[in-house]
Amino acid sequence: MINTETSNHASPQNCKIICHEDCNGNGLTYMLKSSEPEVKSLEILPQIDDNFDMPIEELVNKLLEIRKNASNFIIRNYRIFLTKKRLRFYAVINRLILIRKIHAITIQRYARGWLVRKDLSFLKGIDNKRLIRWRHGGKDVKMIGNFTEPTWKEKINLRYSKYLKEFISTVVEDRKLPEGTYCVKFNVDGSWVCDGDLAVSQDQLGNYNNIIIVKDKAKKLSRSMSVRSFNAVIDSELSKQIITEGSQSPLILARTLSGNLDSPRGFGLIRGKNKKAPVALITGAAMCARPKKKSSPVNPQGSADAYFINSELQAFGLADGVGEWSSYGLDESRFSKELIRYCEDVIQETVSPDSGSAIEYCDLLEQVALEAHRRVISYGSSTLLLCIFYESMLHSYCLGDSSFLVLRPRENNKALYSVYRSLEQQHSFNCPYQLSNLPKSNKFQELIEQGLGRLINLLSRTNHTLNDSALDAQTEMIPLKVGDIIIAGTDGLFDNLYEEDIIKSAESMLEFFDDPQDFADNLAHTLVEKAIMKGWDKSYKSPFARNASKAGKRFIGGKLDDTTVIVSVAVDKEPNHS
Repeated sequence: MINTETSNHASPQNCKIICHEDCNGNGLTYMLKSSEPEVKSLEILPQIDDNFDMPIEELVNKLLEIRKNASNFIIRNYRIFLTKKRLRFYAVINRLILIRKIHAITIQRYARGWLVRKDLSFLKGIDNKRLIRWRHGGKDVKMIGNFTEPTWKEKINLRYSKYLKEFISTVVEDRKLPEGTYCVKFNVDGSWVCDGDLAVSQDQLGNYNNIIIVKDKAKKLSRSMSVRSFNAVIDSELSKQIITEGSQSPLILARTLSGNLDSPRGFGLIRGKNKKAPVALITGAAMCARPKKKSSPVNPQGSADAYFINSELQAFGLADGVGEWSSYGLDESRFSKELIRYCEDVIQETVSPDSGSAIEYCDLLEQVALEAHRRVISYGSSTLLLCIFYESMLHSYCLGDSSFLVLRPRENNKALYSVYRSLEQQHSFNCPYQLSNLPKSNKFQELIEQGLGRLINLLSRTNHTLNDSALDAQTEMIPLKVGDIIIAGTDGLFDNLYEEDIIKSAESMLEFFDDPQDFADNLAHTLVEKAIMKGWDKSYKSPFARNASKAGKRFIGGKLDDTTVIVSVAVDKEPNHS
């Protein structure tokens, strides 16, 4: 056996090229041998006969080829070795990283949780919905309201949470405020402002205030409690109560409250950034006069109601003419139709789509009602509801028992819930606030000659004058989100359908109509038909019947009446006005 060992200087391992002769003397074989157990020997050149006659150049080339193959083999196997070694190293490192991550999360969870609990310890055991929040920054935030004694005098500090990044007050829980409604205003770094993410109401002296509502979880605020004029509410328990419902979408109800006349006159409106702010309303409507037969179709002819929709200016309104005037010889529809026509005219004269501000729009509707009322010539009276949409805020003007509600879809499904409900103003049961135009005494003789003697006798005998002014209405601002549904109607709707019935109808329409315009039109017609149908039901315990019972009167069944419904959907694109 002949062994010729050649060391490979390129190998970092103990590798050798071994040349050996087989037992039969048939020639030489070159093998690469490694000391590493996982590296196998490799035959790197076929056998060469020992009696070969080869030029030295060719021999050198073959030897170089042998060295090249040996080097490639060594490098390849060495890389495999290094890779396995690195994988084992990285497996250990990754395991250590995972352990560190798990422990870091655990430490952060308990440590941060402890810090958060310490920071929010004053909220322990308090329902999140019963907190008053300010999310719009500032260094020093206080609030005052008409729930203190004396009203609008005591400044209540809001506590800042650095983890929630907002100011919070627990006054609702701390003072055990009973169920009801209040007005509040915030003082931020010395300036009086309102939260633009909540509803804003204007009081009788023109002061703007936020509205908060405290609700008992086990008890809903019944609409039968809605007999509430400015005078009537002074003696009501509602004037002593307040709220918050839902931090992002507070449940808000319209109201006129005693005790809010001394609120600070300063006013600023601060709103949070709303990525889902709507830019337009898509509106549809339906109207039906009181039918004479149960089988009569929906027909607006002869209705004392009147409405307008102005899609370009994003405004709508409705008026409910008081039908009792027909028994005294007056056409009850003329006053309401004139009033609503002049309201639209004045809005067109004073509003442009790209002008104004949120605060100006609050005052605008009041001025519209004043001017429209001044222009009316016909005798009679009616309620009035006006709404205009500007910069994702719905500005409303409500006088009387025509009202509206705002429905909002829940985040995870198409179920709807009410986030706003306007409650009508009434002097007494079934006697709403109303704008009127009645003849002066110098016209009595002329009207008697025209056959209106009964009307003149009534006015002369009772000194019957209606003193309600356009300034007596409630003007409010309601922030809207994309997908919100506004349903406005005369008392023919709300006297016959409960809020739950309206919500169910809206949810069922959502299943059939994806287009906002089709949805608005069909929902309006559906609600009118259902209200009329309930009005014919003599055994139905209607909302009107419940309100009558609250007022000590006996009434069973629906209340058949003229019915008008306007439905608007808040969308994130401009409608086509063509």
